[in-house]
Amino acid sequence: MKIIYQCELCGGVFHDENICHEHEKMHMAPDPGAKITPLFRFETSHYPDGLEVTMPDGSSHLYEYHHIIDLPLKPAYKEKAPEGAE
Repeated sequence: MKIIYQCELCGGVFHDENICHEHEKMHMAPDPGAKITPLFRFETSHYPDGLEVTMPDGSSHLYEYHHIIDLPLKPAYKEKAPEGAE
């Protein structure tokens, strides 16, 4: 039997539990209150196409739009019903 340990963040596989835990600690994620700045938006876009995110170590990273993962369940606005229609 062989025991392996897998990083929950990236899927990396390790044969030693301690090494796996140390590896997981090196992954960075923005704090809940992190500074997120929209950098640019294409003319046809409702959403920012580039974001600058500041990480806990003070470094800033650019994240760019790739594609929509999921659309909201309800539209952001309601269309007015025609006069007399209910």
